Amino acid sequence: MHDKGKRRVTLFDFDGTLIACDSFPKFAVEAVGKLRFIQALAACAMRLCAWKLGLIDGTDAKMHLFRRLYRGMPYASFKKSGEEFSAIIDGNLRQDIFAAFMESVRRGDTVYIISASVEEWIEPWARKFPGVKVLSTRVEVRDGVLTGELASANCKGVEKLKRLRELEPELNGCYVTVYSDNKSDKPLMEIADETFMV
Repeated sequence: MHDKGKRRVTLFDFDGTLIACDSFPKFAVEAVGKLRFIQALAACAMRLCAWKLGLIDGTDAKMHLFRRLYRGMPYASFKKSGEEFSAIIDGNLRQDIFAAFMESVRRGDTVYIISASVEEWIEPWARKFPGVKVLSTRVEVRDGVLTGELASANCKGVEKLKRLRELEPELNGCYVTVYSDNKSDKPLMEIADETFMV
């Protein structure tokens, strides 16, 4: 039961939790078009297969695909695609989890979306909900162009907890709730007062 003396911190994973799909391919089609996305998949097929077979880390496979898709893209174009992606997010929400998300916002919880996906395609959607914070993977930009590399560690697993603690150093004094569909969020679940696996 929630201790009413504690501030509520409620954490939502994004892909597969708030939305019923993986946002990576959906955003790619929006940003670069279906043909280029298919060409990039074909070029990275061996690595993607090795990932699915458990032979290499998923982050390694996804980074090869990310480089193939976005290296050299003007950041302004990437960001514009992120703004337009909000409508696609709205069309792919898991309504039960979105209802819990809205209840947390209305209740005045400190609400975080914590995701390995990239902030440029989550942040514009999250802005619609006052006070909601996004912790996610950051892309590297030089001279207004994407390098195809990351400017932060992939926001997954223990990195999610590390990023959260940077903003919430007093988590032990809070009532923490986690919504996730993925066992990789175990580090968050271990510090949570309640967890909803979806």
